Amino acid sequence: MSPLAFDPAFLEDAKALLPSDDSNEPDTKDLHTRRLEWINTQEKRYGHLPDDPGVAVTALKIPFPGHSEPVSVYQLCPTRVEASTSSFPAIIHTHSGGFIYGSVPYLLKRLKHQAAECEVQIFSVDYRLAPEFPHPIPSLECWTTLNWIHANATELNVDPTRIAVMGESAGGNLAAATALMARDRGLQPPLAKQILVYPMLDDRTIYPNPDLERLAIWNHEANRDAWAAYLGNLNKVGGPNTDQYAAPARVLDVAGIPSTYMEVGGLDLFRDECIEYASRIAKCNIDCELHLYPGVTHSFEAIGPRAPVSVRAWANLKAAMMSF
Repeated sequence: MSPLAFDPAFLEDAKALLPSDDSNEPDTKDLHTRRLEWINTQEKRYGHLPDDPGVAVTALKIPFPGHSEPVSVYQLCPTRVEASTSSFPAIIHTHSGGFIYGSVPYLLKRLKHQAAECEVQIFSVDYRLAPEFPHPIPSLECWTTLNWIHANATELNVDPTRIAVMGESAGGNLAAATALMARDRGLQPPLAKQILVYPMLDDRTIYPNPDLERLAIWNHEANRDAWAAYLGNLNKVGGPNTDQYAAPARVLDVAGIPSTYMEVGGLDLFRDECIEYASRIAKCNIDCELHLYPGVTHSFEAIGPRAPVSVRAWANLKAAMMSF
């Protein structure tokens, strides 16, 4: 049996951004410092992208029932959509960051690029972060955004029958949770699609996989700590009482969720939980497209964007973003 290994072309392109050999050592820096490092990492990953002038960015504040502070959302609208009187599809997006890192303003170049390439409006939720705001606050912010877009679809040039949720990593969790809420709460028209990019679905993925651990850029300890922040307590992680809106892999029945696109790398800690979730969806006779890319890690397309595998992944993701 051949051991797991990096795709050579990916490794060559990604070597400047891959973590060092000691990156799996416990991170003892305080949360504020780690959040600043996340910002620096995003600039390294996406700073090369052009700032597309053909996409307008609007900062929205959406009322959040029961809370004094509104939901912060960034609307990215391509010129053609903005100038039209027709309705267009829309994507509600949630960013990565393990629930504890991230902010939409530092991702705008990438999001503008995606909106322009796909000619789709993107509404990116700048959700509140754990541990200050644990579950269910972030998922409720996403659900609130979906309802607001439904209610204001005409003014936003959005076709309410063509709304998808999309997210990467922890954002993929929030997208999947929003899809479950839409199903369970009878959203009409229903969601058209969920697009889950290496989603963080299962709080039980907290034990080391030795073969993956030496290559993964997000290891079991980082995953455990992120889940502890999101669930509010380390003792809750992997326990019997985690609800399906916190960890969508816990849902007992996936029937009724929308058409699904999912991708994950073969060297990603989330590989097995993604395969399992996609398999459950397919077995319910729901349209499901799963891409398992061998030899690449979590966030592979961001750290090795010119590698052939990343080029293929973007082509597949772009097709999914234009498919509903």
